[in-house]
Amino acid sequence: MPSSQPPAKPTQSSTEALGVLGEALAWKHLQAKGYRLVVTNWHAGRLGEVDLIVACDASHILVFVEVKARRGVNSTEALLAVTPRKQRQLLALAAAYLARHPQWDGWDIRVDAVGVAVPRTYEADGGYHLIHIENAVVSG
Repeated sequence: MPSSQPPAKPTQSSTEALGVLGEALAWKHLQAKGYRLVVTNWHAGRLGEVDLIVACDASHILVFVEVKARRGVNSTEALLAVTPRKQRQLLALAAAYLARHPQWDGWDIRVDAVGVAVPRTYEADGGYHLIHIENAVVSG
């Protein structure tokens, strides 16, 4: 089982480290809500990457999660980075994942977004703000 906070690589830029931190905080939030981690940072070649894929076993829902972390802004502003282009990309990534993983046939699919605002003086004991929007991206 993955830890609640993946370690940052020593060679990461501050932007990459913020992204890793945002994903760890998002996973901690989702784990507390009863989700099970399926995979992190799933790549589909030129289509791009999904930050987190989680499952709610009780409801048979597979959730593709886009995480946006920012310093010094509120979490709602961080979510503005989930542009219409990014939304289309997430739907395409979800379709690609499902095509390659038929074990999820019959499960409902959802695309969520998590915005994380991390203060510039962030300490590991908290102080961040997180917003989780279920069904943030819908097809059609």
